[in-house]
Amino acid sequence: VFLYFLGPIPNQLIAEIKQSKHLLKRLKALSEINVDFLVREQRAFTLDMSAPFGSFYLRSGMSPVEMKLAEKLVTLCASLNEYPYIRYRQSSGICSSLASVFKLKMDEFVSSNPTWWYHGSGKSPNRNAERERSTFLLLDRSSDCLTPLMHDFTYQAMVHDLLSVDGDKLTYKAEKADNPSEKEDKDVLLNEKDKL
Repeated sequence: VFLYFLGPIPNQLIAEIKQSKHLLKRLKALSEINVDFLVREQRAFTLDMSAPFGSFYLRSGMSPVEMKLAEKLVTLCASLNEYPYIRYRQSSGICSSLASVFKLKMDEFVSSNPTWWYHGSGKSPNRNAERERSTFLLLDRSSDCLTPLMHDFTYQAMVHDLLSVDGDKLTYKAEKADNPSEKEDKDVLLNEKDKL
């Protein structure tokens, strides 16, 4: 039997494995692999947690979801060889609590893995790849961090940002054909069928 875990193995499970004589006879490998996250795109990942947000806002004290989230973040940082600085808004109770749990878990990981290196430690096996420590920025929903990022970079969005459009109609000043020194108002319809 080969057992591989995607995150830290809970002590209770280790105790159960030690008590199972049949399993111990057949056990060939037991290992933790720090990949308790899913990569969606080149620079995007998910922690594959069903719906943790409700438990953050309806909690009293530290929730099990916070512990699980912190453990998953540690596996992410461990696989990226990052030991980040943690920044958060001081007035956010959720971020403050999560940051302290994450820091505690990350410190435990670093102290229990003395051969593990991270960027900014000076112990990188490839000196050319060495860089400064990263910064882990924690934001909660009270700081509206999504809206500034939700802007389309399209022709349509640019037109609505820069010109005064009424529905699909754009009115602009153009030179008259018979007298270029005078200007007149012209209307253009901007929709799926326009030539632009």
